[in-house]
Amino acid sequence: MEANAVSSLRQTILDNRAAMPAERVAAMLQHFSGAADVTVLDMRAPSSGGFSSGAQFIDASFDGGEPESLFLKFHGDAPVTSFHIYNLAGQFAVQKVMFDAGLPVPEPLYLDADGTFLGCSGYVMRQTGGEAGSAKAWCDGALATASPDDRDQMLADAIRQLVAIHALDKDDPKLAFLYEVASGEDSIEREINWALDLAQYHGLEDHRVASAAEALLSRRPAGHVDVVNHGDFKFDNLMFTDAKVSAIIDFEMTNVAPREMDLAYLLFVTRSVSPPDQPNPGWFPDVSQLIAMYEDAGGEKIRDFEYYQDLAAFKFSVMMVAFVPRLGLLESAPRMLDDYWHELERISSLGAATAG
Repeated sequence: MEANAVSSLRQTILDNRAAMPAERVAAMLQHFSGAADVTVLDMRAPSSGGFSSGAQFIDASFDGGEPESLFLKFHGDAPVTSFHIYNLAGQFAVQKVMFDAGLPVPEPLYLDADGTFLGCSGYVMRQTGGEAGSAKAWCDGALATASPDDRDQMLADAIRQLVAIHALDKDDPKLAFLYEVASGEDSIEREINWALDLAQYHGLEDHRVASAAEALLSRRPAGHVDVVNHGDFKFDNLMFTDAKVSAIIDFEMTNVAPREMDLAYLLFVTRSVSPPDQPNPGWFPDVSQLIAMYEDAGGEKIRDFEYYQDLAAFKFSVMMVAFVPRLGLLESAPRMLDDYWHELERISSLGAATAG
């Protein structure tokens, strides 16, 4: 795709993030809340965010009461998004299960699954306060600016919350759709096929992706235990208040998979998006420390972690090489895409070495 076309596509997607008329939001809120009158006082798009959905902060008054702070996610008319599948009704269900289980997620309120009021699928939740973390955890965001004592508490609580996610009932009927995010005879094959489906959606055909997928399938460990995974567990999807997690957000990639995937994904993403000239300052946990934190927080024993590090590297690398160029994000990419291609080549070589 030519540079001008990419820039135009990117702007169209960004415009779509804010393209939701206030009268539609008011109609939705009035219907689901049962209020006789709803006044939308203010709507504003987030200052930053991804390309997977539209989003709006909303201040609204119900029957003349005090303004309430809400947040709307919706799937509008963007010609292309980050993900090949985007199930907002599913995200609402995940958030509701987590909220009911006592996890610190924003309270999900109203779902317009078929777009009767919004004109597209969407749902409203309560706003949750706190300071946002950053995917580049040691470079900026809540962790980077915290005192050492607060930072230790924030890291520990983040891992405690992950253990709590993994303790959810993966066979809850409300979460049955999590087994359908991709085809595959087991959760590992579903993880791999999800990435392959995403690559296909973005028109990426490259032998290095297919070869890495084959290598991972040939090496998959036996006897893995599946749990509910957040799927995109990284620090920019966490908010903190008083050195504790005040909100876990963004459930686009939630699935059922081995618990090791969330931990491996957290490590790989944090390392890979951080600039090379800003290495780990020493306080961010390494592999052994992260595993110890997880198990000390009540998590089950972590197994075959080296394999899951490769699987997480494959999944995130495919995401980067697939949609970063297509959505015109090269100038904001945290490191050259060559590095992600090198990861895929490395994983491919492991399969060849096993075969040999």
